[in-house]
Amino acid sequence: MSKILYQLLPIIVSLSLLAYILFLIRRHRVRQRYVYLWMLLGIGMLVLSIYPRAAFSVSNLLGFKSPSNLLLVACSVFLLLTVINLSTAISRLEEDRRRLVEEIALLDVRLRAIESEIQSKS
Repeated sequence: MSKILYQLLPIIVSLSLLAYILFLIRRHRVRQRYVYLWMLLGIGMLVLSIYPRAAFSVSNLLGFKSPSNLLLVACSVFLLLTVINLSTAISRLEEDRRRLVEEIALLDVRLRAIESEIQSKS
């Protein structure tokens, strides 16, 4: 029983991740730009869950002594890429916010000038 559970649990987790990603896509909660990265992760998890020997083959091919070391390095790289991607998105949003605040300030000045012209004509 426990051997079957150990084989099915990673498959269930991988399928759940893929289902959740599809749910987020349908609800427009995640941008398409980020979906590819998460779908790639989910598909990779599913493949390794179905064919666990592939992890041993890939780790031997790349010179890792254990598949867990390969998994640790792959997860670290994935998280690093995600952080870099999100940092660039945050930087872009901060620049957009700064530009919008400047535009609002300029529009506010124009509005006050128009209001004072109207009041002086009345």
